[in-house]
Amino acid sequence: KEEQRSFGRQQEGLKFMPTSSFSIGKIILAMLTAVFIGMPLASGGLYSFVNSLLVFGLLLFLFCLRLSYSTLTQVMIAAFFFVPFHYVPFLNIFNAINPLTFLGSVLLMKSFLDKVTTNAGPWSRRTWEIDKIYFLFIISALVSTFSAKSILGSLNWIFYSIVIGYIPFKVITYLERIELTKIMRTLVILGAVCAMEGMVEYSLKHSILYPVSPGRLTSILGHPLVNGMIFSILLPYSLFLYSRTNEKKF
Repeated sequence: KEEQRSFGRQQEGLKFMPTSSFSIGKIILAMLTAVFIGMPLASGGLYSFVNSLLVFGLLLFLFCLRLSYSTLTQVMIAAFFFVPFHYVPFLNIFNAINPLTFLGSVLLMKSFLDKVTTNAGPWSRRTWEIDKIYFLFIISALVSTFSAKSILGSLNWIFYSIVIGYIPFKVITYLERIELTKIMRTLVILGAVCAMEGMVEYSLKHSILYPVSPGRLTSILGHPLVNGMIFSILLPYSLFLYSRTNEKKF
């Protein structure tokens, strides 16, 4: 009887043992992926380098998809302040593929997946009038591309407008008030760092980080008009954050 009870307990335990969900299809997919990655790496040369970049970029993309909207937006702000896009020649490949557009593409994919899988995220909200206006604007820009002097330049501008303009706007309208305050704080702090570098540049007549044009205050942002736009919106943000601190030390 004791042996029968022991055998019964073993059978009961087997019912609750976790089974692997790693199906044959997933194993085959993993094998094919390994072959796809391994063959160019084994061949060496340029194919190996390009393939390594693609694999690293894909893994980084998948990792970024797991981050929250607010974290991605904060990293995007840091990329905007500290990556010197203004030194890249016009129509260079890095004008379209850079950390800023990479993060914007992650936001686009993350919001799309949230909408499709769980009907959540920025696209779960109702459509606003500004969304319709922006859609008409993009249609107009695409039509005017056919008469542009540089079709690639026009398409690059439209791509920038979507991934670093409209998508972050939709994400910010979706976030909660606490998350918006964190983003605003990040913007003000990084803007203060940028402003300090600009004051050093103004005093020394040259930048401590990048080459500058004579008589033009570029700071880290790289262009006087961008500096004026950013610093003009940072002042009310700074006053708002200052009014919300208890010790008034921020």
